[in-house]
Amino acid sequence: MTLVVDSSVAVKWYVPEDLTEAAIKFKEWAVVGGHRLYAPEYFLVEVAAVLWKKAGILKQISVDEAGEIFREMGGAGVNLAEDRILLEDALGIALASGVTVYDSLYLSLAGKTGTCFVTADTKLQRKCASKFRIVNLHNWEKDLKRTGKDG
Repeated sequence: MTLVVDSSVAVKWYVPEDLTEAAIKFKEWAVVGGHRLYAPEYFLVEVAAVLWKKAGILKQISVDEAGEIFREMGGAGVNLAEDRILLEDALGIALASGVTVYDSLYLSLAGKTGTCFVTADTKLQRKCASKFRIVNLHNWEKDLKRTGKDG
């Protein structure tokens, strides 16, 4: 199975915060099951921005840890899709739904691949669940079974 995953899930693989346990369990399930995880290239920008905030502003992790996590993210098994092939569709999604173009990149990729989008962003899920197959990290096991995509 192919799934689209965003930085709100992936950062939790390395930085303890709410739903870290669920994120790690999801990743282990994906790896063991041979599932493919995808994200737009923009994913790396988001990850870097989150790590900058956690290290530079919030001081939750060290600068060295931020760099190490970012390097590890490159080998985390998330395949990247070119943003430029997603942008026109993402703009249309953003204009129609009122979500950011950044979030719409993930929705565009999920739409183009015909798969579920896994996120920890509950507001985004609520806003777009009627038009997209969005799985919330909080309930990922139940949500994947409900959508018929439990592997």
